[in-house]
Amino acid sequence: MRASFRNCFWFWERHGWRGSVLECASPLALWMVRDKKPKRQRTAALQKLRQTGAVTSRQNLRCWNVWLCFALFVWVPFSTVVHAQYVDIWQNEEIIERPLWVPTLKYIKADVEAEHDTFQSKPSGTSQDSSRLYISPAVGISWDNYIYHPYLLTYSLLFEPGYVFLQDRSSSATSETDQLRLDGQFTANLLQIKPYATTLTFNRTHEEIKYDLFSSALVDSQNYGVLTGYREGPVPLTLSYQHVDEDSSGLNQDLITHEDLVTFHARNERGKEDFTDLNYQFGNFDRETQVPGESFKSENSYQYLSLTDLERYRRSTLRSSLLFYDTEAPGSSSSEDLNASLNYTLDLAPRLSTYENYTLSWSSAAGSDTIENYGAAGIQHQLYDSLSSSFELHGFNLQSSAPDSSLDWNSAGFTGTMDYSKHVGGWGRIELMNNSSYNLNQQDATGSQLVIANESHVVPNTGLFKLNQPRQVAVNSVTLTNGIALIEGSDYTVITTTDPWQIQIITFGPNHVQPGSVVFVTYTVQSNPSGNYTTFANNLQLNFRFWDDRMNIFGRYGFADNQASSPEFLLDSYTEWEGGAEFNWQGIGLRADYLDHRGTLYTLRSENLSESYVRNVSGSSTLGINLNQQWSTYSSGTGTTPSPTEHLTYYDFMGHFEWHPLTRVNWSVEAGYRQQRGLGFDQDLFAVRTYLNWAMGKLEVRLGYEHEARDLTSEQQLRDFGFFRVRRNF
Repeated sequence: MRASFRNCFWFWERHGWRGSVLECASPLALWMVRDKKPKRQRTAALQKLRQTGAVTSRQNLRCWNVWLCFALFVWVPFSTVVHAQYVDIWQNEEIIERPLWVPTLKYIKADVEAEHDTFQSKPSGTSQDSSRLYISPAVGISWDNYIYHPYLLTYSLLFEPGYVFLQDRSSSATSETDQLRLDGQFTANLLQIKPYATTLTFNRTHEEIKYDLFSSALVDSQNYGVLTGYREGPVPLTLSYQHVDEDSSGLNQDLITHEDLVTFHARNERGKEDFTDLNYQFGNFDRETQVPGESFKSENSYQYLSLTDLERYRRSTLRSSLLFYDTEAPGSSSSEDLNASLNYTLDLAPRLSTYENYTLSWSSAAGSDTIENYGAAGIQHQLYDSLSSSFELHGFNLQSSAPDSSLDWNSAGFTGTMDYSKHVGGWGRIELMNNSSYNLNQQDATGSQLVIANESHVVPNTGLFKLNQPRQVAVNSVTLTNGIALIEGSDYTVITTTDPWQIQIITFGPNHVQPGSVVFVTYTVQSNPSGNYTTFANNLQLNFRFWDDRMNIFGRYGFADNQASSPEFLLDSYTEWEGGAEFNWQGIGLRADYLDHRGTLYTLRSENLSESYVRNVSGSSTLGINLNQQWSTYSSGTGTTPSPTEHLTYYDFMGHFEWHPLTRVNWSVEAGYRQQRGLGFDQDLFAVRTYLNWAMGKLEVRLGYEHEARDLTSEQQLRDFGFFRVRRNF
């Protein structure tokens, strides 16, 4: 606008105060052409102005000059005001149309689900069929606002009011229900910029949860909670409470779960990366499990306390920790566990260090109390980059008491390790690792039985693991880390045909215990007599890696030799060797190994194969395959009563394919088959799932079909589930 005034002033100075409108307009037109158009277009526009008479002689074009410039003076500021008023009016209109206190329509959706289940008992031959039809249209309405000021209280709500029609059919009856349902979520932040900010949450959903390929369930859940604390100062802390209600419907089993959880966390961080961390949890758990023909109920309360401290000094580090578990379960065994540890390391030289460790463990379960003390002191030396070694002295004391038995066990010994790694040219590497130990043991025992409390195990891929002690009498309980007791026959089975006994985890049980989970087993064994014995053990492993670590050939040999003062001692002296190879290259993974274990307690021979392949078939599709096979043979050891040979075969085949023909279209399919035979537990699991997701602008469409089939030792289970979900976003 300033440039337009300068053009007018220049025109008045050159041509006087009398002129025509066209004379004054022509410099403006030329200015506009000059500032906005390329040179070629400016020249053409100038010629057109001259042809049309817009640029003429100065004598004919002077009468309206003053009036035009006066109009410009009026129009320029007015146009700015008008433009500003236009923008403000538009913004005000938006605020009026969508004020914060008015909810906003986010989406409209409809869900349709159909399911058919079949259960057949093999001993009786009876079968039960059930089907379910679920239809639910709903509307999503959001509401984001604040009270008084955003820093005081802001909230975000997503209401999902809807209508639910549910039809259940069984072999004996049919029922239909319809109701209005309100799902959604709510979050409120109180004093969000303050260190004591508080968050309130509420959530209610209907969704499908996939525990693994062979197990899924439809879950109606409702949870609410609060999170608060003080997040500044030397010790920031948080406090939270969460309540969860779940109604789960899976393949021939329904679960109703209620859980309350209180969590407190505090942490102090100091210089040199030192810290002290405290975590406490208290929970109440209540679950009712319904399966065809019977139901189970489990409830408990549990406490968990974790305290960790790390102190770094100039050449040393001190780490201490405290763990406490307390589980109270009416009608079943309760337990308490306390573990405290101190770990101190000191750097004597750049490649030389020492360490001292102490651990105290106390547990009380199944009417028995156990106290363990363990101490170790060692030295570590890194002679070369490729060679390291260590030597350790350690001692151990265990005292266990039960109503009819007691055990006082003392042990002392040493352990030496050596690790060697050497590059072979530029194409390979050799790794050699050896571990040797020698221990003196002395024990005083009374009674004939001993309780082993809360023995920890990690669930392998097959779900099968051995207990550590032989000559079992009974398995008292199997629990998760939060104290939830697993149900025998539904969550696990006990295999008593081998010594030691074995636990088979059922991954599709009510608690859906998956591989990698940690479980605690409390069981009773026949105790060894009083006396002393020595144990010498060695383990040697060799790896030969080449082809840029794509290929590895490995071997391992180990043995343990026990010498006891009495022939009544039953100890596992064994020799064990393992060999195999593994290969990884461009998404292909292959592994094969063979294990041979021959001992006093048992003999085991096992062959294992695994194959995997992941590949981008094209720019829009991906293929993945995972295969696992295992063949195992169990037989009695040289020091136990001969028992029949047991064979175990395990096959696990899984495949996945995903295709994106268009940017907003996705189709996927996955299928799997798992078979296990032997040890008194047979199962065949088959599952296939396929999904189609399609987004068209703001419209989303999802289609899916799932089939699950289980053929177990005493029953057969089938499930077919399909769904159609459509959603229109706004």
